[in-house]
Formats: sequence, structure tokens, C-alpha cells
Amino acid sequence: MNPTLEYTIDWLEKKEAFGKPALECTMSAGGVTTDKVTIYKYDKENKEFPGFDSIMPGAKIVGRIYTNPKGYKSFYASTPKPERGPNYGMKAAQERKAEQIETAQENKANHIKEAAAQRDAVNIVIAFYSKRLSEDPILGEPELDRAIKDKIEEWRKYFLNQSQEIPF
Repeated sequence: MNPTLEYTIDWLEKKEAFGKPALECTMSAGGVTTDKVTIYKYDKENKEFPGFDSIMPGAKIVGRIYTNPKGYKSFYASTPKPERGPNYGMKAAQERKAEQIETAQENKANHIKEAAAQRDAVNIVIAFYSKRLSEDPILGEPELDRAIKDKIEEWRKYFLNQSQEIPF
């Protein structure tokens, strides 16, 4: 792979490669001329080559020439590397972590409230209704199950609608 250099476009021809606009160029850098170098308007990630439409003979562009195993040469513009220091990305990661912790704590309180409401509803139905419902001569087993489930749901909704805050 060639190093990143400033190249001068000596000659170019507009063409199409792989169904996308491209330029076939002859370019030189440091007294060395390279023929049949292709500059693609869009790379594999569909990012546009910077200033592609304004490239003309005599223009100077910075980048590198890559020769694939078949011998075809492509030019890639240099991209600035992101700044990295000892705390690279730490601030964003800390902010995400804080948001996730807050969300988890909110969810925890809701889940505790839902579990407590379900538990209390089941306890009340067992204590007050199970004997009465099971002794009802009209209710068969499917109706008895449905009646118990309905009473549990009724009490669960009652407890969830109470505006009591969890004390922790």
C-alpha cells in the first residue's frame, strides 16, 4: 500500500465503473507518474469522494493509491483520524451509563410495584373469596377458574391505581 501523498492530476477521463461514476486518471507525486488510477465517486460504504465533481487536470488531491491483487489501481482520499487521548469517549460513555442506570432504577420501582400488587391481589382472593367461590353450586370448574382470575385482576388493578409511593 502506498503512503498518503499529495498527487497532481495530469490527465483524467470520466467513466462508469460498477454502475457508478468514476474517473480514470494519470497522476503524479514526487516525480513519479502513475497511470490508470481509478477514483470512484462512491466507496463501498456509499460515502462520496470529497470534491469528486471538481476534480480536473492540474488539481491536487491528498490520499493514497491502492493496487488490488488483479493489478487495478484505486485512489482513496485521506481521512483525518479522530482525536484520541487518555479519556477518548469516556464522557459519552459515562453519560450513557448514567442514563441507563436511571432507567433501570425507574423500571425496578415499577416492577416491584407490579409484583407487590399481584401478590396482594392473590392473597386477598385466597383469604376472602376462594371458599365462597368454591362452594357456589352454580359454578363449574372452568367458571370457578375464570371467577378467581377475574377477582385477582380486579384487586391487582385496585392496588396498581393506588398512589402510594414505594418507601425506598
